[in-house]
Amino acid sequence: MTDVRIECLREPDLEFGRGLSGPEPKRLLKTAGPFDRQESPEIIRLGLVGPAGEIEAAKRWLPRLNGMLVSTEGNSRRFRDYPGALRAFSARFELDGRFIRPLDDERFQFALGLRLPKDRFDAMMELYEGRISSLFGDKRPECILVSLPEELATLRIANPGLSDGERRVLERLQAEEESAQLSLFSATPEEELLAAELRPQAEELLFRSFYRALKARTMSDSNPVPIQVLRRHTYIEGEANQQSEGTRAWNLASALYYKSGRIPWRPSGLSAGTCFVGISFQTRKWIALGSGASSFVQLRAHTVG
Repeated sequence: MTDVRIECLREPDLEFGRGLSGPEPKRLLKTAGPFDRQESPEIIRLGLVGPAGEIEAAKRWLPRLNGMLVSTEGNSRRFRDYPGALRAFSARFELDGRFIRPLDDERFQFALGLRLPKDRFDAMMELYEGRISSLFGDKRPECILVSLPEELATLRIANPGLSDGERRVLERLQAEEESAQLSLFSATPEEELLAAELRPQAEELLFRSFYRALKARTMSDSNPVPIQVLRRHTYIEGEANQQSEGTRAWNLASALYYKSGRIPWRPSGLSAGTCFVGISFQTRKWIALGSGASSFVQLRAHTVG
């Protein structure tokens, strides 16, 4: 039996405005502001794309990001009240009327009614992508909110880009995980090698999710604007599995601030040009860690015994 050595890594400090640092983003944003804090508050202009009904509901809620909102989850240190964009980010979010693009309702209802998931997927992709890319001109928002009804937020289709061999391996891996089996299925050496590469992404590779495909499609434009998917449970009260209003505001405002090209915080003590490309750990799996613009190193998780 192999013994695994576990090392607990200390929570890293983060740098914020006014030269302050620490491990708690919400507390330090309230007291110090973002890392790139400006003396004068900034206006962050947002766009909005979605069905007309969803747009109206989102328009009523989004201005609340600029005011204080209470977090009611119970753990006051983890779920802090949201102080408003001005205090947390020295900024104000503004939904500019020039950058609001309702979807054509007739086309939306037609696409929604298509029987085959792939046809519905493709028709909705064309409809959304067209309205989003219409905001990629010289006068543009800094981030585009994309409202997705739940039937689109959860829409996915089988990935057509997989080979038969890849699909077989992925389906076996998925079934293995769902049944809590950790031993590999009986496989050829080639399948074992492929399984080792695909296991961490089995679910993602088997299916194309609409919201991920939409992000990929819009970002392939030569001059894109970042998008932020907006789901109903963010801006409509009473939705299932809903967080408190303060927690929802923290999550959305932080994402919008970052996607609009700003820096809310950064890791403390890193040399210039250092970037973590992706970190994961799993016994006998490779870990990928990028450092600098051109270097790429691989580290192997180790076991003892």
